[in-house]
Amino acid sequence: MNVNNTLNQIMARRTELLLNFSATVTTSSTELKCGGGETGQGVPLPKAGRTLGLQVWDGTALKTASTEVEFSAGDRVNLYAQYGAGDFTVTLRINGVGSTLSVAGVAPNATLTASLYIVLE
Repeated sequence: MNVNNTLNQIMARRTELLLNFSATVTTSSTELKCGGGETGQGVPLPKAGRTLGLQVWDGTALKTASTEVEFSAGDRVNLYAQYGAGDFTVTLRINGVGSTLSVAGVAPNATLTASLYIVLE
């Protein structure tokens, strides 16, 4: 994954951040792409912090969740859309491991846009 220096610079200076992700989904699980259009192990975070919420738009409905999940400096975050039972569940992954922050009931065959709200300490 390429390092987006602009994103890292902004994240190092601000405490409240909005990370945006997107992907076109059909009926198979996939990672959502973040800034720079890269998928992979996620966006590296320069400081410890916690999530404030997740919003996912599938073109017809906005799904939200507000579970707080803590992360450490150097952790990598990404979003993964898991297909099952006719819809998707979008889950925050930290260092490739699923967390408790997720949004269920997201429509298939759509272009998903998601926003992850975080606070750095």
